[in-house]
Amino acid sequence: MKAIVLLLAGLACAQRGPNSGVEQAPSWATDGGRVQAKIELAEALVMNGTPEAALQMISQMVEQGVRHPNLLILQGRALTDMGLTVEAESVLQRATRRTPANSEAHNRLGILYFDQARTDEAIKRFKSAVRAAPNDATVHNNLGFALMAAGRHEEAVDVLRTALMLDGSQERTRNNLGFALAATGDDDSAWRVLKAGSDEVDARSNLALAQEARGDTQAALQSYRQTLKLDPNHIDARAAVQRLSASVPNSSEENTP
Repeated sequence: MKAIVLLLAGLACAQRGPNSGVEQAPSWATDGGRVQAKIELAEALVMNGTPEAALQMISQMVEQGVRHPNLLILQGRALTDMGLTVEAESVLQRATRRTPANSEAHNRLGILYFDQARTDEAIKRFKSAVRAAPNDATVHNNLGFALMAAGRHEEAVDVLRTALMLDGSQERTRNNLGFALAATGDDDSAWRVLKAGSDEVDARSNLALAQEARGDTQAALQSYRQTLKLDPNHIDARAAVQRLSASVPNSSEENTP
């Protein structure tokens, strides 16, 4: 009898409190959950190529007083996709001021600047994104690519190596690093990086492109010819050999398959 009394007392204690006996609402039914669901839907609309619908949803959320940190970023992305770059820049700048530690705000503004050939401004924004998210491979890759565009290849190599260490599965990062290494004249390292991420034909062709881009016609011609040895039907390599042979002294197509 005493044990039963103690058990009943224990049950009574367990039911005390403001939420006792009340089932908790699922996350999507809370105010925060509903806002997050709308944010995700707006992002899906942007990703699926319907920025107008995304902007309409974002405007409604703004009118309702929502101040989610990603709201301005999505608005900037949607405006960018619609070609309203001035408005997009204004919105994304506001996002970076409101949440300076939000790496995606800086990243999106950097992408906008890069697409407008405002490379130095893009680099500054990508650097801010890297500082805010030091373990994000994507923003490191974006910074490295912008540095390459600015001709700062040695800096790009260091940044892109970090990006590849953070995420070794990204083929574009590996290709960017290979091009950056080739731009510095380190063809051996460039070849190892490019070959690790693709088949030998593509790696050899990409190395040739990088060598041609740095102005080393002789090295590029050799790499294009090696590409043709691996794949005699490689149209781009054959066209490149014909194009470059005319500009290289004592060069002929005798060794071209």
